[in-house]
Amino acid sequence: MKSSKKKVITTGLAITLAATLLIGGGTFAYLQGTTNDVVNNFHTNKVLVDLEETTGNDYEIIPGTTQEKDPKVTVNATVPSYVYVEVKLANEVADLVDYEIVDGWLPLEKYTTQFTKVYYREIEASDSPQEFYVLKDNKVSYDAALENSDMMWTTGKLKTGETITFKASAIQKAPFYNPEDAYRVEMPNSEESFESAIENGAHNLIVQDNIDFATVTKMSNKGNVTVDLNGKVLGNSKNTSNWGVFQVGTNTTLTLDGEGTVSGVSNDADGYHMAVSTTNQFAKLIINNGTYTNEQVNGNDAQYDLIYCETGTIEINGGTFICKTPKWTLNCKDANYKDGIANIIVKGGKFFEFDPSNCTVEGENTNFVAEGYHVDKSTDTKGTWYTVVAD
Repeated sequence: MKSSKKKVITTGLAITLAATLLIGGGTFAYLQGTTNDVVNNFHTNKVLVDLEETTGNDYEIIPGTTQEKDPKVTVNATVPSYVYVEVKLANEVADLVDYEIVDGWLPLEKYTTQFTKVYYREIEASDSPQEFYVLKDNKVSYDAALENSDMMWTTGKLKTGETITFKASAIQKAPFYNPEDAYRVEMPNSEESFESAIENGAHNLIVQDNIDFATVTKMSNKGNVTVDLNGKVLGNSKNTSNWGVFQVGTNTTLTLDGEGTVSGVSNDADGYHMAVSTTNQFAKLIINNGTYTNEQVNGNDAQYDLIYCETGTIEINGGTFICKTPKWTLNCKDANYKDGIANIIVKGGKFFEFDPSNCTVEGENTNFVAEGYHVDKSTDTKGTWYTVVAD
């Protein structure tokens, strides 16, 4: 009997302990696993550039002589990069001073003008600075055939302001496709930063935010400028000018690229509500993409010009065009069009209720469509569209 009582007490204690563990918690071994840490290292990089000369800044033009001149570009880039050097020639210095560019610098033809020569080179990443001279043999020379008449204005005074200015820049190669796209890039996000970029000589602008301009952005003597709309809206609603978001002037080629919208709706109740315009014989506008519209104009005038060429050339390769008054979608100043100093050439694009092969406002059957292209007509719930395609 004693033995049985002891067994009962022992069994009771075991049951009590098990119950206590279940109620109060205990240690359990689940099926589980873990990994070692995977550490990701992100390396910082830099692209720095410097330009220096040791031969001074003042030179005497003496026919038949040579002078030392040693502009040198130093680049400290830990990633593959494009390096640029600009050579700006003032007045008639190109006829007075001779020089050659060192091998390895390649001309950047798109941005080269009569008075600004642009060269570039591609470099690999390096932990050490890389140096590149600009002028062959580090010299300039003066032709022995130069005469007094070459040195003097017709007034008899010596020519002044004859300068050569060098400027260097560098930028990482990625994510740009080529040296043209990477040259002098700015990323404006406001009217102020956009205007500043243009004023400071930017050649590639990638718009970072919607911008509503209070004044027309005038571009003259800017060479080649490309604006990537980058999916943003460039508006005109605070502007009282008739000339659109962009007005392209002398010695400037503006290229509009990328998806996005340019709205011509301005704050001028009596205006034409243009999106873009050209106003000089030596102005050129190239439209490759984007949507251009003044459809939201709150007015009932018979004429609202969307794309206007007073003088110069407008080339349309793509994009969508919707005008409040469709027959004025593309328009040239009549007299200048007849004189051949205002031209529109269409090689692509989709036009709402406007046939660019029959621009009636310039005269019945006036054809803006380039040779080798034709117009396809289609209709949807909005209306009729005319799309220009290659033959």
